[in-house]
Amino acid sequence: MKTKRFLACAVALALGAWGCDGNGGTDAGTMPGTDAGPRDAGGGGGEDSGMTMMDGGGGEDSGMMMTDAGPPQTFQVRIVNNMPGLTGTTARPGGFHICLYVASGATILTSRFVTQTLGPVPFRGVSPYTSLEVIAPLDYIAAFYEPANLGDPAMCPADPNAAGAPTAALIATIPPTALEVNGRYTIITSGLLPDTFGATGGALPSICNPAAAAPTFMAACTQGSQLLLIEDDDTAPASGNTRVRVSNQVVNSTPPSGFTVCYDPSIVPNPAGDGTCVDMNPADEAVALATGLAYGMVSAYAERAEIVPTIPAAMAGGGLYVRLEDGMGCTPAFSGGRCYPILDAWPTAMPADEIQPRMADGSINTIFISGLLPPGAPFAATHGVQFFVWQDNYVAP
Repeated sequence: MKTKRFLACAVALALGAWGCDGNGGTDAGTMPGTDAGPRDAGGGGGEDSGMTMMDGGGGEDSGMMMTDAGPPQTFQVRIVNNMPGLTGTTARPGGFHICLYVASGATILTSRFVTQTLGPVPFRGVSPYTSLEVIAPLDYIAAFYEPANLGDPAMCPADPNAAGAPTAALIATIPPTALEVNGRYTIITSGLLPDTFGATGGALPSICNPAAAAPTFMAACTQGSQLLLIEDDDTAPASGNTRVRVSNQVVNSTPPSGFTVCYDPSIVPNPAGDGTCVDMNPADEAVALATGLAYGMVSAYAERAEIVPTIPAAMAGGGLYVRLEDGMGCTPAFSGGRCYPILDAWPTAMPADEIQPRMADGSINTIFISGLLPPGAPFAATHGVQFFVWQDNYVAP
């Protein structure tokens, strides 16, 4: 897969009904002080999977250009909001609005208020894929805004880079060379914003433990906002297999070496019903789905046997957990705490149907890890580390 990285100053694209990990469901994760799972989540690596990163300081129509040369040439794109620190709205906490422009150099040709009807994309939200036109040799410019910055009623500025334009969380230019006809892409926004989490005077926050602290969080993680453009490979797995990749957008998870995501077939939910998990066979070995995945990286899809309940009669069995990589991979064995249990079905509805409790035959999945590792800070409850399994090729029954 291709990997590109763009550096900019605030961004997004996106359309559709937003799904997010939510604040309800099951707990998953494993590190002290962090949660994991569709509700709470704790908790990558290998090669990246074709990303274009744009780094910054900090309806569903199919395009914006009309031609007479037959049907427009399009690509598919979805948006993921992994950028903590925005206020958003009551209905879409942590969300941003998106304004999308077509530009020739510094000249804006057309604009569209992408989220005017749909509403802001919430923090941890994932949009469905939507079609946009390939507009080479022109550029797309994507601008992401705190909803309050666009006024009431909200309106996109004519030019996001003009003097006096509203302050954007991120503005990024996506060149035509980054997009291919019939391509499928995920855009992920992540990183930190100025004047958030205790920072003032336009500074980026530093929310990390000192280097001597344990666990060792990043000592200087003043990483501004960024946009990743990831090329999605929707090749179907072989019969009986699934494909899975991992995205780590936890800005203070590295160094030393990022996250490792483990699958243990003998983990089961604790019968006490307290949201934790127990290992029924500590002697077996967990398998790493991604190892030492650093911040801002997305692993390549890996094909493996499907991950479904290992105790069919219980409609459960097996679980995922995440740990800071320390050179031990998925050893020592899971010692209790939160996990992401593998189930036949969720006991209650998730915020989006794509959030799955299993990775079944034929499925293509991304494990999204987002939030902030909390060094005892008060943001842990709303911005702590969470992860969930999102089925990229989900089709409603």
